[in-house]
Amino acid sequence: MSKRRIILNDSRDRTEQVVPVSHRRERVGTGLGAANQDFRPSPPEYTGTVSVSGLLMLSDSESIGGGTFLGVKLPDIDTKDEYVTLNNLAATSPVDINLTRRFYWEGRCGGEIRFEVDMVAGIKEGDPNTLEFQTSAYLFEGTSTDTTDLDGYKYHDVEIPRGQTRSVYLLVTNTDENDPNDYGVASFSVTFS
Repeated sequence: MSKRRIILNDSRDRTEQVVPVSHRRERVGTGLGAANQDFRPSPPEYTGTVSVSGLLMLSDSESIGGGTFLGVKLPDIDTKDEYVTLNNLAATSPVDINLTRRFYWEGRCGGEIRFEVDMVAGIKEGDPNTLEFQTSAYLFEGTSTDTTDLDGYKYHDVEIPRGQTRSVYLLVTNTDENDPNDYGVASFSVTFS
């Protein structure tokens, strides 16, 4: 995949995210006033449609460790469990060799969990019959769903031939606090036509 690295420098202090190289369209005209004229459209063989559909599942699980009292092991006590599923997420967008398309979904759960899924689609340079599709998923867990405490993330890249569908599945757990019961799942089908 032809890629360039872009460093995201935002309040979430994410590391690096790889996005497809985007290409500039040629300008029509020359001389004075040329900058105000429209771009030349891409030929039909360099255009297509990307369709994304799926769901997000989130879990916020709280428990108090039982430990040991007078030599007797006490069980863990579940104090609060909350699960949220966001179904029927779908979007369709045109895509061409000159543009990348971005899809974004977010879910919140339990007053502490936020799960963000960011997707970028672009036609592969030199191969107009292949879509480069990149997914980034971030799990935040803190004292509110507006927290900037990033506790887990995953990335997934896939190339999709024209006329085909691929599945994207990411399970992101709270690796920062070693809590696999706090998680977000992104499960999507992506079609390039």
